[in-house]
Amino acid sequence: VVREHDPLGRDVELFRRHLYTSGNVGPTSKGSEGAELVDGLVIREGDFKLVKTRFSAFFSTHLHSVLQRAGINSLVVTGE
Repeated sequence: VVREHDPLGRDVELFRRHLYTSGNVGPTSKGSEGAELVDGLVIREGDFKLVKTRFSAFFSTHLHSVLQRAGINSLVVTGE
């Protein structure tokens, strides 16, 4: 699960919009350093990359349906 946003901030939460004003590329705009995976984390063939634009990987994403289709009923969530 990665956070990526439209460079103009059109899909950013209201409380983060100030980071995308005045023509600035926001810190998690698609293609920016802030949207990159951390060193050592690689998406391999067959892996699924889920892009989130909100505070939660479970809100307005397809995570639940992806897990169901794959027959996954347990999930471990980590992060910094």
